[in-house]
Amino acid sequence: MRFLYWCLAVATFSTLAYFANRDIGLPAPPRPSESPTVEAAARRSRLIEWVTLRSSDVGEIDGKEVSLAGYIVPLEDDGDAVSQFLLIPFAGGCVHTPPPPSNQMVYVQLKGGRRIRPNIYEPYLVQGTFHVSSRKSLYGTAEFVMEGMQLQPFE
Repeated sequence: MRFLYWCLAVATFSTLAYFANRDIGLPAPPRPSESPTVEAAARRSRLIEWVTLRSSDVGEIDGKEVSLAGYIVPLEDDGDAVSQFLLIPFAGGCVHTPPPPSNQMVYVQLKGGRRIRPNIYEPYLVQGTFHVSSRKSLYGTAEFVMEGMQLQPFE
């Protein structure tokens, strides 16, 4: 019974989070802050926000090193450690709710075969080379690809 309540709670939260990008007054996705870790990443690369991916200016960052904060949706089921995942603007998307629009999904492949054990309900800051190139996955098509060089919890 607890499992059923947990599934309902996650589905409800995820559904509400899905509409965060629909400009209806719900909380927005993670935004860059003044934390030291975010500032350090910004010095190494261009810190972008999700709204940039919905604009016509997205071509300007193609092939550039960027940092983007978001939530991880694992694409592998290999003992919880993953080297490729989707980065999306809200927690729980693709799992219990419809996926976000394709321009709000970034396919990330960690460089050097690096593997992580992410918490899908915690935001992460991913730094890497950004490409405007679509990639199909189990959860839909992501319009963007990132070669992930660094990953850290987002504060």
